[in-house]
Amino acid sequence: YEGFGEANDPVIRRETAVAYRRIGGAFLLVADYPKAADYLRRAKSLCEGLAAELPGDPRAAADLAEARLYAANEAASAGR
Repeated sequence: YEGFGEANDPVIRRETAVAYRRIGGAFLLVADYPKAADYLRRAKSLCEGLAAELPGDPRAAADLAEARLYAANEAASAGR
């Protein structure tokens, strides 16, 4: 999935964000907080861009909310 986040197609960027969120979530489960934070930051960044690009898309808004939730969970688990 590396590099797909820069694609012009919003579907590819969304799928990349979902993949990053899942990878970040897996690292979160094994308490590898630096790697989790990296992947979750990437997911959140892609979701923020998609939500701005597609303001009326409820799926884009839901993806952004979930990315923020995972990022907050990582921060809390890492003690930040």
